[in-house]
Formats: sequence, structure tokens, C-alpha cells
Amino acid sequence: MTVAMVEATVGASCEAMGTTGELQIRLSTGRLIGLPNGARISAYELSGGWGERSGVNSAEVSEDPHNPKELRLRNLTARRWIAIMPDGERQEIDFGSSIRLQAGAQINFGATYGEIVDANAPADRPRSGNADATRGNFVARHWRGDLSLPMSFWINGVLFGLVWRPSPYPFTFSGTNYRPPWSILGMMFLGIAGAILTLWTVVGIWRSSESYDGRAAWRVLARVGAVLMAIATLAQFAVAVRLL
Repeated sequence: MTVAMVEATVGASCEAMGTTGELQIRLSTGRLIGLPNGARISAYELSGGWGERSGVNSAEVSEDPHNPKELRLRNLTARRWIAIMPDGERQEIDFGSSIRLQAGAQINFGATYGEIVDANAPADRPRSGNADATRGNFVARHWRGDLSLPMSFWINGVLFGLVWRPSPYPFTFSGTNYRPPWSILGMMFLGIAGAILTLWTVVGIWRSSESYDGRAAWRVLARVGAVLMAIATLAQFAVAVRLL
């Protein structure tokens, strides 16, 4: 009888451990990260491959001190996570705080968002409509600083900037064929649009740099680069106006 009870207890414990150990995070990039007890997740992994391989950990899995059968995911970053639980409850997880690992919970990590899933559940399990609350659209995520610093700087700042910053020049060169007020009105429109895009770019990069977990030098360089982008936009616009 005693042996049977011990075997039943051990079996139940193993089953509970196996269930919690099979939980995973499915990131928006498609990557799956296992969540066994004691696991540490690097900044590179949690960023979906956009971050720097710095060896810095962004999250760790540990037992709930009040309920050892449950696991929690602790935030090790300066960035606040936003989580939507399966019942619709919204939670904010600051540095040092943790969230209960529960299948169906959706978390916005900033650089990426993900959903906690059961590895044994069907892969095409329907997602909750609350997923949109954790991610938002691309423009809003950049403005809030939720995107990774490399994406905010190189994609939105540099590459996208190469598309729209030279825009006043074609208008200026063709403006010699037109008479005011059309050339002036066109330049005013481009100036307002450029100011909005510059503000969006610089603010997003600055906010993203505040929660960057890599080397401090990259944060400083990103901010310097953002300021130089704003100066370059103003200089380009000033030159275009003088050529009218």
C-alpha cells in the first residue's frame, strides 16, 4: 500500500512537471522557445533574432514561491511587458516582476510579441482577439519604442529615410517650370510631411534606445544618429526652399 502511494505521488509529480515543461513561447517571428523550470532566455532569442548576441538574459523561468506546481516568467529587462491573460485580464510586468505561465497568455515584449502555447496542443489553435492589444500596428509600435533598436534605427530611420527625405528635391527642380503659389504650396506640404515623419522616426528610435539591453555605446550612437537625421532633414529642406 505504501509503495503504491509513493508511486502514485511520484507519477503525479512527474506528470505535473512534464505539463509545465511543455509550455513554450511562440514569438511573432515564428520561433518557439521552451519554458522548462530554470530556463533563461537571452535578449537575442526574445528579440526574434534582431538583437545583439551580447549574452544578456531578458527573462527567466522559475517556480512560483507560493505554488511550486506553477511556473512564472520573470522580466529581466528595463522594458515593461504588456500581457493579456486568457480571461482578458491585462497585466503590466516591470523589471523584476513575473507573469504566471499559462497557455493562451499573450505578451508584448517590445521587440516582439508572443503567445504561451502548450506543445501538445494543435498548431492551428485559434488565437484570441486580444492579440491585437499586445502588438498594435507597426507605426504605433515604433512610436512607442516597442520595436527593437536595430529595426527602429536601420529599417525605419535609415532605409525608410532614404525613400522620403530626398522628396523635396524632385519638386524643387521641377518647380522652375511652375509659378507661385503652386511651388510654395507644394513645398509647404512636403515640409509638414517631413516634420511629421522626422518626429516619428526620432521619437521611436529614442524610446527604443531607452530599453535597449545591449552595450550602452549603441544606445548613445543611436540617439546621436537620430539627432543627425533630424538635422539632415532640416538642412535638406532649407536648401530646397532656397532653390525655389
